[in-house]
Amino acid sequence: MRDMRSKEPVSLRKKAEERLKMKHAEKSIPLTDASMLKLLHELEVHQVELEMQNEELQLAISQAQIATDKYASLYDFAPAGYFTLDPEGKICELNLGGARLLGKDRSHLTGIGFRQFVSRESLDGFNDFLRKIVETHLKASCEVTLTGTGNTPCLVIMEGILTEDDQNCSVTVLDITARKLAEEKISLLLKEIHHRVKNNLAIVISLVEMQSRKSTNPEFIRLSHDIESRIRSMSMIHDHLSKSGDLDKIHFDHYLNSLASTIANCYDRNRIKLNIQCAQAEVPLETAIPLGLIANEILTNSFKYAFPGDLAGEIHVELTAPESEKGLFWLTIRDTGIGLPQDYLMEDHGSLGMMIIRLLVQQIEGELIMESHKGTLVRIIFRIT
Repeated sequence: MRDMRSKEPVSLRKKAEERLKMKHAEKSIPLTDASMLKLLHELEVHQVELEMQNEELQLAISQAQIATDKYASLYDFAPAGYFTLDPEGKICELNLGGARLLGKDRSHLTGIGFRQFVSRESLDGFNDFLRKIVETHLKASCEVTLTGTGNTPCLVIMEGILTEDDQNCSVTVLDITARKLAEEKISLLLKEIHHRVKNNLAIVISLVEMQSRKSTNPEFIRLSHDIESRIRSMSMIHDHLSKSGDLDKIHFDHYLNSLASTIANCYDRNRIKLNIQCAQAEVPLETAIPLGLIANEILTNSFKYAFPGDLAGEIHVELTAPESEKGLFWLTIRDTGIGLPQDYLMEDHGSLGMMIIRLLVQQIEGELIMESHKGTLVRIIFRIT
């Protein structure tokens, strides 16, 4: 700054003087030395301002370049592949991670169709994925297998959305092969665990049966049968889980059908009719086991006590999901039997079965309703989150 001021830029001053003389001539205002000094001062101040602005601009450019380099490194060396695809699926841009996934040098991939790296079995899914992004302008995802990479085939998950100019698709590709293999191993292990639990419970049932056969005490035999029934209801849940693709929840409607039919087969099906109507419900394991035990207790009591002697009737099992509140379910078991005694109080009834039902309803944070009118109705209101 000091050097520039000492040199007194003659050309700039000369031009300024000439322009000032012209302005004064136009306005018929005489040009004085004081006016010239004021003009030169203003020019120097303006020059300093420009230099300061230039310094700030250069600093901003430098910081922007640093940030650009930083994000370029993050983009290139990210563990995921980043692609820009045109509406036809051709590669416009990609990062180094994407090039590694495809097993080729990045410089050789621009302009190549991404489809040639997708397995034949995954092509329809990839085409639907790309079509959805282009036509709906919404975010989309899909799982495909990459096989034309020169590497071992790998399973990837793709997520994409239109670019800001709505011309191309920004796509993230993540290799999930290792995760899928781990999930499959865990799934097989859990299936084996449920299978072994089911077998162990079957052994316990057999031991209880053997012990009850040796006894002549009617009360002990009755209690043994009740224990067998409760263990069997838990065993059936593990059986359903071992056969299911989802090992942390079961289709409770299927389970309820099996449980009710199994209990009914122990009684006179010609005299007592069973009707089952169940809405689809996937129930987590921690809710399914107590809920299954509850259903077992209620159904067993209905078959045992609702139709004494030769009395015939019906038992209805219903699993409904009221539309008014999502996640809410009603398990209703009602019979057309003799109903509850007039002096029956649910809160004061001390039978083991009733105690089990109340405790299990509390465990699932449900609500228990009992009514006796032309038979008995028991309803469990519970929630699945």
